Amino acid sequence: MGKAGILARLAGRLLGRKRRKAQSTAKGYFETQKHRLRAIVLILVVAASVGSIVGHRYEFSVGERSGRLIKFSHEGVFFKTWEGQLRLSESASQSWSFTVPDARLAKALQERMGEELTLHYSKRLVGLWWVGETSYLIDGVR
Repeated sequence: MGKAGILARLAGRLLGRKRRKAQSTAKGYFETQKHRLRAIVLILVVAASVGSIVGHRYEFSVGERSGRLIKFSHEGVFFKTWEGQLRLSESASQSWSFTVPDARLAKALQERMGEELTLHYSKRLVGLWWVGETSYLIDGVR
């Protein structure tokens, strides 16, 4: 093998290495993009979770509503919650839905079904689906 053959072989090896290096750099680029995308999705999921929990703990308003208790039930497939409805006036169109997180309070409301009563509530900024269907949480009854 002469000088030309050795040079051609050496040039082929050098060019092949460069080509392999370019391919590995492209693969590394896409792997880096996958990691960035995963990190962004993870950050968004964590931020949404923390925001929901903080929003649920924040009391948007606190007050009382009076009316006749017309519906009260234990609802849900996986997470059973106490849900009720209060008729605010004599017309059936004005009703108010609420959630009762406390089982003892739920028992007391069951016993007073159909009666006029006043419910003390706190409205949460964000309602969580495993706590109840509404963001109005009842914490007292008169």
